[in-house]
Amino acid sequence: MPTATWDSLFDGRPELIRKMLFGSVFVKDYDPATSLATFSPFDATTGGLDATALGTGWTDLGYLDESGVEFTPTFTTADTMAWQLRLPGRTDVTADNESAKIVCLQSDPAVEALYYNKPLATAPTLGTSGYKITKDKTPNLIYRSALFIGVDGSGGSVQYAAKLYPMCLMTKPDKQSWQAKTENQFTMTLTPYWDSVAGFAIATWHDGPGWRAYATP
Repeated sequence: MPTATWDSLFDGRPELIRKMLFGSVFVKDYDPATSLATFSPFDATTGGLDATALGTGWTDLGYLDESGVEFTPTFTTADTMAWQLRLPGRTDVTADNESAKIVCLQSDPAVEALYYNKPLATAPTLGTSGYKITKDKTPNLIYRSALFIGVDGSGGSVQYAAKLYPMCLMTKPDKQSWQAKTENQFTMTLTPYWDSVAGFAIATWHDGPGWRAYATP
């Protein structure tokens, strides 16, 4: 019987350990007339970011705090037990989703529109005289599209990871503290929903010159 050592069997590749060193979060008001089914933030030829695709209606939320984006999955199941069994007879998925938590550091109209559930399209421009946001008597739920981009590496070895919520809601605005020691923060949780126009709830990509280099032995 042939024998082997652990060293000869182990196939770990340290170059596949990723860190999202930088990144951005882009948002726009959800438009059911514009399908994101074939949307991609990447140039099909080079694998780099597509400036045209990202410049069409998307707004960059700017600086986030050092925690970046925190994606939290929600996956629950229900077991069916039987008298004659001590293990589940069957298991069914009862919830399968995730949420994205961000902490915006910039106090600008786009961030505040997202935080206070106002349309991005009608947000005042930065520096507008008499700038004011009011809280409505009846809360509005405004659907958005959200795009998250993470960057690892640099130059010719740069790699990108991206995630798209074609239709989502800001479901949890967190507390704010006005004080001298801490910057004014806008902490929000975004929850994706099934988008019948795009045909999915979440899409994830990997691309970039560094990623494509793996295809070369």
